[in-house]
Amino acid sequence: MSSLYSLEFIITGRKIQKSGFRSAVESVALDIGITGTAENLKKPDPTGKTIHEVRIIAEGSEDELKEFLLRVGRINTFHQVNQFDDNLLNSKKQIEHRSYSEFVIKRDEKSELPERMDEAVHYVKHLYGEMHSLKEDTNKNFETMERKYHAISENLTLRPRSPHPKLC
Repeated sequence: MSSLYSLEFIITGRKIQKSGFRSAVESVALDIGITGTAENLKKPDPTGKTIHEVRIIAEGSEDELKEFLLRVGRINTFHQVNQFDDNLLNSKKQIEHRSYSEFVIKRDEKSELPERMDEAVHYVKHLYGEMHSLKEDTNKNFETMERKYHAISENLTLRPRSPHPKLC
């Protein structure tokens, strides 16, 4: 059995929260077999503006963690993730056993309802776009079939028919 490691890191970036990012991280983790958590963090910067971050704890083998970092860095939601430090994987700590049985998103239930609604709207918009595209493709296919049908139909009606069908 390969060694288990825990890796804790902070992700920063533009529009890192309220964009479905943690859900995308969870999906990657579940796909790879990573356990751990993802949670939003907020802190003031020196000017008093709020800095939004996502804290991730990931547990898995070294290869799983490498794949996890690679895929998390490629997540495409409405955000822009700042590039990870190339030495991030070196900060992993070997562990005896997993502290988490699965990968979960830590949520503040009171303040995150609007975020969940925003994410739902995003998925509905995406679904609408996919359905609209499918409708256009279907209409094009029917138009093509209709042209072929009319061509075949015209071809059949232009052929002279024998007054007496041949009997075998």
